[in-house]
Amino acid sequence: MRHVFLFITTFAVLFTSCSHDEANISGMEAEMCTMPTRSGGIITYVVTDKNENLSFIQPATIAWAEKADTIYRALLYFRREGVNIVPVAAEQVLLLRPKTRQEMKNVPKADDPLTFVSGWYAKNGKYLNLTVDIKTGTPEDNGSHNIAMLCDTVKTSPTGKRYCYRMLHERNGVPEYYSVRVYFSVPAEDINAGDTVDVTIPTYDGEVQKQYIKR
Repeated sequence: MRHVFLFITTFAVLFTSCSHDEANISGMEAEMCTMPTRSGGIITYVVTDKNENLSFIQPATIAWAEKADTIYRALLYFRREGVNIVPVAAEQVLLLRPKTRQEMKNVPKADDPLTFVSGWYAKNGKYLNLTVDIKTGTPEDNGSHNIAMLCDTVKTSPTGKRYCYRMLHERNGVPEYYSVRVYFSVPAEDINAGDTVDVTIPTYDGEVQKQYIKR
């Protein structure tokens, strides 16, 4: 049942340059987005969480988005030039699909602590975005963290549904030398306006519950 987890390498490549000159970063913007690739992992445009279609002045490639005909999630840094953009860098955003209790039934308790940073709904309502810091080691440690999201229960009331999610984390013995910021997107298109998502996260101060009401 290990396939229910996302695997995060000890020294995860969460930041990589696009194939453009990065010397001029004046006027740089950052947006969460979906990023389709073409043959050879070529990227020509992205769609932001505001449903804005941003076309690249020149096609680009990103090291962690090599698979052709795939839609990735990213935090994209870019500069606008007229109606198009010049991508500067992109951090990978990991897609975290909630798993049912049945899917997780053979998975042992995974409650190694994280540091919660922030959470918010995408403006287009398609994702609940979460940011955490993970304490990790060096490339020589040759280990990986495992992350999953359990859909614990779904409760129905006259005011809407309440989804109870629980983030699971196994550090697998990886040392805690420094923190790496990791971005996740939880699909939320099936969550309606007025519904609530409660996310329980294991932290160094104990379990923390964050509540998000979809508007």
